[in-house]
Amino acid sequence: MTQIPQHHPMAKGTKYGLMILATAFLNIGLFPITYILTPLFTGIVCGFLVVSTKRGVLGGYLGAFIAFLPLEILTAPDLMDYLVQSGTLTMAEIQEMILVFYFLLILAAALISILGAIGGLLGSKLKRKLV
Repeated sequence: MTQIPQHHPMAKGTKYGLMILATAFLNIGLFPITYILTPLFTGIVCGFLVVSTKRGVLGGYLGAFIAFLPLEILTAPDLMDYLVQSGTLTMAEIQEMILVFYFLLILAAALISILGAIGGLLGSKLKRKLV
């Protein structure tokens, strides 16, 4: 296997960024199959491939966050419609607390990304045990 020179565009940082992007796409692709455990599985894959514990944890977290944040934000109007139609909240109440509503969606994406970080930790530890 040939080594990539440090001055090459595909040096360490670029490859790691592409790994995070691949983890995000893997999160989106596997979500219909594994639902809530998707960030854990993709974090394990990222941590296993990266090997470094810090990079595995960060890669698992960022991959899940990059994947789930747009999904949360894009589905927010549907969630608002559901809350109004079910009688849980009125439209005036939603308009009053719109910033809090979006903050909670961002917080939900951050919390589910913790599973990705745990998966990254498990994946890097697994790779170290096997090698």
